[in-house]
Amino acid sequence: GLAAYAGGDLKASADFFARAASGADLRLQSRAYYNRGNALFHQVGGPAAALSAAPAPLPNLSSQELANAESSVGEAIQMYENAIALDPQDADAKANYELAVLKQQQIQQQKQQQQKQQQQNQDQQKQDQQKQDQQKQDQQNQEQKQEEQKDQKQDQQQQQQAEQQPQPQPQQPNDQPKQEEQIKEEKPSEEMTPEEAAMMLDAMKAQEQSQRDQL
Repeated sequence: GLAAYAGGDLKASADFFARAASGADLRLQSRAYYNRGNALFHQVGGPAAALSAAPAPLPNLSSQELANAESSVGEAIQMYENAIALDPQDADAKANYELAVLKQQQIQQQKQQQQKQQQQNQDQQKQDQQKQDQQKQDQQNQEQKQEEQKDQKQDQQQQQQAEQQPQPQPQQPNDQPKQEEQIKEEKPSEEMTPEEAAMMLDAMKAQEQSQRDQL
């Protein structure tokens, strides 16, 4: 396990120390927990031995990398706690435990910042989309308004042209039959009734008789 750890094969060394921790020797178990904690801690930039300095800052990690780091450091903390429980005098386990807790806090802070940044990005994208939609709607409204104004102008022009065209004169009513009737009524009738004809005949006879008498 130590050889794998020294060679940089942290997963293999962590697995070996996990098997060693299941042995009957409590001292060996304590060191196995401690070494497994170091192997896990080292995967997220933790020290391989007890150090007094604070853990190094985390690089920019993806969401998945942060999740893996949080899982590894959480298990490392558990290993250090197991080592301390078996050997309360293990100063190295205590020191690395404290550093691992600080590293866990760093990971949690970076996760919160990342989530906050993601939320801000989503909010900004939403605002940008809403702005684009509003601009598109405003443009459509403007185009529709211009089209309505164009149609209204055309209607006004057509109406003005219609008003400027000469209007047809109203047709005079045909009064000729009426005038002929009036003339006919005013003109005395040349036809005589039988009585008038008899009277005229009598007058003519009387006139002829008068002429004979004078002769």
